[in-house]
Amino acid sequence: MALVYSWFCLIIAILSLSIHIIDGEIRFCSTATNSGNCACSNDELCHLKCTGKDVCKDTRLGCRPGYPCIIECDSSTEENACEGAIIDASTATDVYLLCTDTQSCLNTRVTCGSGRCDVLCSGSGFGGNSCSGLMLNCGVNYCTITCETGINTCSNTLINHSPLTKGFECYRPGVSNTECDMIDRQLMPFIQATIPPTPVTLPPTLRPSINPTNLPSSSPTKPPTDIPTLFPTNPTNNPT
Repeated sequence: MALVYSWFCLIIAILSLSIHIIDGEIRFCSTATNSGNCACSNDELCHLKCTGKDVCKDTRLGCRPGYPCIIECDSSTEENACEGAIIDASTATDVYLLCTDTQSCLNTRVTCGSGRCDVLCSGSGFGGNSCSGLMLNCGVNYCTITCETGINTCSNTLINHSPLTKGFECYRPGVSNTECDMIDRQLMPFIQATIPPTPVTLPPTLRPSINPTNLPSSSPTKPPTDIPTLFPTNPTNNPT
């Protein structure tokens, strides 16, 4: 669990560093100051940060068209940082959503862009449920969700995909992690459709030979005669 979380945080750190290198835009979102809407306005990588209790609850978060987007929902030891938020990244490219602490992405709606779409649901927080009730609308590219071991980390999470979605996977770091079970059952027809069918196996014989021949006969049957007998035998008058 720690390895996957560290890996994801490393991606966030690298992308965050890239923001400063390429003058990416960081927006600190808040329902109180953004009147229910928070979006990037510059044509560059977009980084939306919602930190604290109820800070982006029921807020509409928007990414910049044509650019990668990072969304951080961190309840910061409290709860409900992005509860009920609508994250519209449909016109963005790669999308990374990090849900940290109690109910940080409870009932959040996420629409992915044209690139990869990766969601990390942290198992931290006193109340868990970091991605409980989350709806993830995958795009045409690869789509993943990581559900850490915790209290109902990904309970009632809904995954929507299109026929063009390249693939989906739910990652379950840790030992005895069952957070992905419901998601896997929900998407089983889609997962099966991406697996190539196996060749048809013919049924085996029910009565195999006990003593199969090792060598062909050295004296095969001669071809039948072309001249039948002129005097056939008389049949018996008293057959048994």
